[in-house]
Amino acid sequence: MKKFGLIYLLSFLSYSMFLLYLSVFTTLYPVVELGAFVLGILSATSFIYEITYIVYLRRKENISLPRSIARFFLYLLISIGLYVIFFYIYVFFAGLYFGFIGNGARYYGFEAWGILNAFYLWLLFIPPAIYAAIYYIVSNKKLLGKEDS
Repeated sequence: MKKFGLIYLLSFLSYSMFLLYLSVFTTLYPVVELGAFVLGILSATSFIYEITYIVYLRRKENISLPRSIARFFLYLLISIGLYVIFFYIYVFFAGLYFGFIGNGARYYGFEAWGILNAFYLWLLFIPPAIYAAIYYIVSNKKLLGKEDS
């Protein structure tokens, strides 16, 4: 993978960070608003770079338009899966607050994961896994029996 492709891959991490930041820090402190603003700008800049890569920079790495678009969706789905993993790790250690202010309870560890599993958050892993399998099979011509001579 060349430098433009590596930057393209890493740019999708900004989406996971932004989603995690918004889901974890829901209070309205000025520092949190500044962090959300900075990560929002980073995500917008990443999206502009991704569109630039799909339109122009992919040519410098000899990648076709359909393959670059397929990689966009693959990396986007993987970043959503990473967000879910990061959120589960955060909830395990920092706890999950469930209920109203003052009357709510905070759950930690596997008990918090049990509450998250009640919301079927883990189902967000299924689309990236299916798409990654399809992408791998289609992009690997040896599996399809269509080898270039």
